[in-house]
Amino acid sequence: MKQSNNSRRNFIKTFGKIGASSAFMLGAPVVSSASRSPLLSGGANPAKSAHSHVVLTAADRKEYGIPAKLDLSSLGLTQKKKKYSFVILADTQGGDPTVANKHGRIGPTNERIKLIVQSINREPVQPDFVIVVGDVVDDEAQVEHFEMMHSILAEINAPVLYEIGNHETPYPSNASTPGIFSPEDEENNYQLLSNYILAQKKMSGINRICYSYDVGDVHFIVFPNPMRPGFFESYPLFEWLEQDLLAHKDQPVVFFHHTPVVPTGHNGIVSYSEVPSIKRRMLELVAAHGNVKYAVSGHIHIPFRSSLKTAKVYNGTTYINLPSGGIGTRNYGEQDIVSDPTVGYAVVDVDGTEMDMKLKHFDDVVDLPQLSEFNPDDCKLWFYEDWELPAFNALQNGGFSKGLDHWSKYLIYKQDRNPRVTQDVIKDAQKTNALELYIDKDVPYGSHVTFNQVAQMIDLQGKDKPCLNFEYKINGQEFLGNAGGVVSVALYRGEKNLGKIVYCFGKAYEKIDGTYTSTYDYVHYNCHYEPDAWNKGQINIADDIARIQSDRKSRLSLKDADKVKITLQAWTRGKNWKTMEDSQIRIQFADVALSGTGRISASSFAGQKPVLLDLDQVMQW
Repeated sequence: MKQSNNSRRNFIKTFGKIGASSAFMLGAPVVSSASRSPLLSGGANPAKSAHSHVVLTAADRKEYGIPAKLDLSSLGLTQKKKKYSFVILADTQGGDPTVANKHGRIGPTNERIKLIVQSINREPVQPDFVIVVGDVVDDEAQVEHFEMMHSILAEINAPVLYEIGNHETPYPSNASTPGIFSPEDEENNYQLLSNYILAQKKMSGINRICYSYDVGDVHFIVFPNPMRPGFFESYPLFEWLEQDLLAHKDQPVVFFHHTPVVPTGHNGIVSYSEVPSIKRRMLELVAAHGNVKYAVSGHIHIPFRSSLKTAKVYNGTTYINLPSGGIGTRNYGEQDIVSDPTVGYAVVDVDGTEMDMKLKHFDDVVDLPQLSEFNPDDCKLWFYEDWELPAFNALQNGGFSKGLDHWSKYLIYKQDRNPRVTQDVIKDAQKTNALELYIDKDVPYGSHVTFNQVAQMIDLQGKDKPCLNFEYKINGQEFLGNAGGVVSVALYRGEKNLGKIVYCFGKAYEKIDGTYTSTYDYVHYNCHYEPDAWNKGQINIADDIARIQSDRKSRLSLKDADKVKITLQAWTRGKNWKTMEDSQIRIQFADVALSGTGRISASSFAGQKPVLLDLDQVMQW
């Protein structure tokens, strides 16, 4: 990767059309159709006009949730423009530092945003518009934050458009708070979004949460994904998106969305994105016609190096997660290719139907290398809920002779030097093939717990006495509660999660499926192991469930289950901030097999010792 000063070199190659995976194209959620209506009159340049008395009208209130193709000629954006440029910002996330500044980061963020504004105004060719792809403000959509951001962003010498991020509405802390949308409670939903709609209208005259528009020969779609419970049930937007994409299938399209559709490899963000069905549906629709040139997201606060490494091409679309336009970057475990502050934006030059994107770090251009093709089947845990995973009649490839075929996984981000997290099939001195899950003691993701796992779903039909056998080897160290290995058994009937049993080598983190997930109804067994040696393990699922049910009330029920998800996992939090002890984890698995019938006399054991039901085996932070 190269970096050049004061240059506007082209760095995105022309990509050929890549065929979509037909096996991945699943059915879509059923949603209602949407009507279209014109943009409200907004004046010659709303971003520069006086808006101190702008209010939401009755028409605004009626229209804000209806997606529409807008006429933005009032902003100077018309189909007559054939040659122009535009700027994309992500996660400015500023506001009034004296109001609800619970993270304590708004003040420094505002100063970085001001530098970004100055840089945009220095562009040799002034952009015709700027769009912020979500998280315009920090915290929870307080009016004061929008007002401060308006005063900063209105200094840009171009119209500024907004998209909803996860900071544009209040956060739901529990089911009774207003952060949850409801199809039956229109007033609640309106109040959640009214501050955002008012701020958007004040900045650009637009009064929509979902809209599209044309400039020259290019079609633009601004699609909301704010990660709020009930949002897509309250605002069924996918049928409109499908129709809008179909109507413009012969035009190049740019698709703006806040949370990423394709994974970026940041471990702590896996469970901090839209639910798998939303990501999957968006990928399906964007890929449908092969004419979406860019799908641009934010949310991650990704460094430049990591942004370039995780950008992918799928069916002709370049998916890129942008570095933030103000808020600080998340740690990806390696030095960035730009100096502090690591904030920036994208500039896209348009000439007819041709587009060229550049990443900018102030006045510097960062080159994008040739991008690799994205295969969604490599990331099933990103695109599928557990109950949606393909279920096999028997456990497949338990000896790993075919690598990780049949095992579902997340994207593992690898640092350029000394990868901190690896997931490899290796040859051991005693085993022909073994899966090795490794996480370095220098955790790449800051204070987040780091997970490394693969999983497989098995159909339990005809398996009345399932028994899981495996061998495992753990690096010789005492984990001290900051790292561990896990074999988990999760039972399902249809879409219903019946509960989970977690077999722990060391302790288990309470949210073993991701930092932002809720604690499951699961129980833990403590497993013995001899370090630096191959140990045998056996899990008698029926026997263990019987013990659990006699010990405490549990929804675990083998007779009600029709599928079982087997997960092999390593996790660590790295350095213990109290003891300063380093905790890396290297655990290997081999000869994994699931038998289903016949008499099983032996109870569960690990390392030649019985597993012990341990209700205190959970680490909480």
